[in-house]
Amino acid sequence: MKAFVREVPVKSTQIRASTPKWAAGAKVVKSIGPLKRVDGRVVIIDFLGLPS
Repeated sequence: MKAFVREVPVKSTQIRASTPKWAAGAKVVKSIGPLKRVDGRVVIIDFLGLPS
């Protein structure tokens, strides 16, 4: 399982900050957030199970 911090509210391979290339096709096992950073940006932490 790997984690990825995203800064957009949707998960899509079409949006650069939404899903890293290594996670294309991976299932989100758990999400934490939205969380607000010190600078005011909102982020979501996704825990991904890698595709087999």
